[in-house]
Amino acid sequence: GGSTTVVGGGGGGGGVYIGGGGGGGYSVPMPATTGLIDGLQVSGGQTASVMEQFQDSRTITETIALRAVCMDDRGMPHPASRTNGDSKVAAEFDGEVFRCMAGTRMEVTMGKLVNGEANFDGGRTISCQKGQALLYKGDKGAVGTATVQCVAQKAEADCNERSLLRRFGPGIKYATITRTETFTNTRQSATQQTATYRASMFVDGGVGQGVF
Repeated sequence: GGSTTVVGGGGGGGGVYIGGGGGGGYSVPMPATTGLIDGLQVSGGQTASVMEQFQDSRTITETIALRAVCMDDRGMPHPASRTNGDSKVAAEFDGEVFRCMAGTRMEVTMGKLVNGEANFDGGRTISCQKGQALLYKGDKGAVGTATVQCVAQKAEADCNERSLLRRFGPGIKYATITRTETFTNTRQSATQQTATYRASMFVDGGVGQGVF
């Protein structure tokens, strides 16, 4: 004699059947569900060593051979005048080592010492302007500061350069200088390589799943 009610369930979905009458109502549990979680982004990586190049520099102190000529406006070379008769420039010396006559410009070739002798093959060249002398600046106890450079020569009598040539003659000077050299070096570097990939996870609820 009691009423019966059907709740939900439209369109193929699960529902609850509630029975009336003498007996008590009861419910039918929904089926337990499991889940598939798709599209997880999973990352992993490893460290790898690679070699990379970089610019580096170093300071070099060396004894060089100096040879100087004076170029006139026609491009003809003339011997440069040495300021003294010493072939070796003292480390503490600070002053002119070569001079040129007025109206000419100096060109200096920097060579190397090979087996105790001057060798100018592949030597570096310094070009001075008219009215400049080649100056040596010694380290004066501060190791690593000795250089040669073109500077305005000191004023002297007109015949000074010819007089120097007669006294000391043309020749080669030996000097110790310090220079900075730039070069390409390599080093080992560690990099982190990361990989990201797609994954899925299956979820099983176990006891108690699907209670409503």
